[in-house]
Order: sequence, then C-alpha cells, then structure tokens
Amino acid sequence: MATSPHQQLMQLKKLARLLDAAFVLPGTKLKIGIDPIVGLIPVVGDLLPALCSLYIIYVSKKLGVPRKILSLMYFNVVVDTFIGMIPILGDTFDAYWKSNIWNVSLLERCLENQVGFRLSDTEVPPGEQTIDVVVEYPPTGKS
Repeated sequence: MATSPHQQLMQLKKLARLLDAAFVLPGTKLKIGIDPIVGLIPVVGDLLPALCSLYIIYVSKKLGVPRKILSLMYFNVVVDTFIGMIPILGDTFDAYWKSNIWNVSLLERCLENQVGFRLSDTEVPPGEQTIDVVVEYPPTGKS
C-alpha cells in the first residue's frame, strides 16, 4: 500500500483512469473505462465500480480533503451509480460521466493547497505515467 500522499494519488489516478478512461472506442475519440462495460451486468455491474469509487473517497478523507469537497465527490458517485442503473441509458451515461477522474482531480487540488506540491513538479517514478485531467463543472462529457 502506498504511504505518501504522492504515491496514493498516483494509485488513485490509475484506478480512476481504469474506471473512466482506459480505452478509446474504435472510430471515435471517446474514452471509456471498465465502469460502463461492467455496467452492462444488471445491478452487480453498477455496484462494483461504485465500491471502487467509494475507495477513492475513503482515501481522500484520510488525506484530509474537506467535507465540502467530499460531499461533491459523493454526489458524483451517487449520480454515476443511480443513473448508471438505468438499462441502456445508464451505460451510455457512464461513458460520459467521469466521476472518478473528477474526484481524483479534486483530491489533487486539495493536496496542492494542503501540502504545497504539484504532481507535475514532482519526479514520477520510472515506468509510471501521469495523466492530465481537466475538471469541468458542470460536466460536459468531454475527456
């Protein structure tokens, strides 16, 4: 398990990317993760990604993210989970609603304010990549 905030942030970025933007749909520029794919399985397919999303919030809370930001993170996950449960429409929605990437970006902003580091200013361990995330509120569906 990662111990430093930087290591934890890097792990959460990997998890968020896997859930929300791991693959590009052929013939499009749309990036999707395993969330909308697994979401095709009724009920369980929406609850498993939600558990991963809650883990991101759990780590964020341990890293000292303020309640107001945690509330926004919970909102993102609740919207993702409950709309994602609607057959067909929910899976399409999941492809555009990047709650995990937004939540990790919120965490990163909080860490920048709390401990004064920017991920882009720190050395990235060999073999690891950073991902650039743009957070837009309200979400537009572009990644």
